[in-house]
Amino acid sequence: MICIGDITVDLYFKTESLKVEDNRLSLAMGGKYPSNLFYQGLGGNAANVAIDASSFELDTAICGLIGENAFKQIIIQHLVKKNVSTELLMFLGDYISISSILLLENGERTIFHYTTPTAPFNIASHMMTQLSEAKAYFIAHIPPPTLGEKIDLVNHISKFDKPIFMNLSTNDLKFRLSELKPILDHCDCLFLNCNEFANLVGEDYEKIDFKKNISGKLGFNKKLLILTDGQNGSYAYNSGEVLYQKANPVENIIDTTGAGDAYTAGFIASFMKEPDIQKAIGTASEFAAKKLTRLGAN
Repeated sequence: MICIGDITVDLYFKTESLKVEDNRLSLAMGGKYPSNLFYQGLGGNAANVAIDASSFELDTAICGLIGENAFKQIIIQHLVKKNVSTELLMFLGDYISISSILLLENGERTIFHYTTPTAPFNIASHMMTQLSEAKAYFIAHIPPPTLGEKIDLVNHISKFDKPIFMNLSTNDLKFRLSELKPILDHCDCLFLNCNEFANLVGEDYEKIDFKKNISGKLGFNKKLLILTDGQNGSYAYNSGEVLYQKANPVENIIDTTGAGDAYTAGFIASFMKEPDIQKAIGTASEFAAKKLTRLGAN
């Protein structure tokens, strides 16, 4: 499977000195806060899914941008260590994608993220030949193409006639459902959380009965839709059938970063080995729960 999208350097800082009020961090202007933990890892939806799926012994590669800077070898070495092919990496001058993550004691986090805003995501023609040989694709957040450029990319990949798994980025979700239709038309399996789904269809989360077949709201009647809802579990919608998976309990949450990507990777890895949807959402839930007990996005 080839994962197409973002690769990010994650810098974690954990401190007990941050105040939380009404689910918001309170930072003093000009303040300086000591950190009792620092950790550097790799992140980004595409990187996370490629690495996590590889842990299931699924052959994965990543197609994404990294810069010719101090992080280049760190990124490559991490991917190689995790058995992810780096043959489709694209190198671009001073490009950088980096996140500073403020991690709280309960595992929740606040993320400050920067990506070089004008970097072109241009896949070379010889890479397209390699892309065509994949058994499946996962398309994640792709920085920083316009919607039109992403539509063109998805249209091209759809010609290879292989399964396309996808999630929608924060930038994608800024567009109306009708504007995203050219992308969704080529998607075989879409991953969203329930709040994202509600925002996309323009309805209140609290008023949606997720136990009913709601895939038609996206025009996904004959496609696979996976919705996650944190501790409330997850749902799979396929050709009118609705499957539910209870969330696996986690006693001590260390870090919530990458839990959604872990779920996605667990599902894809299981489903590609055996197209049993109920088994796949069970595997995904179990793997996401394990992710919550360790530090880092993958």
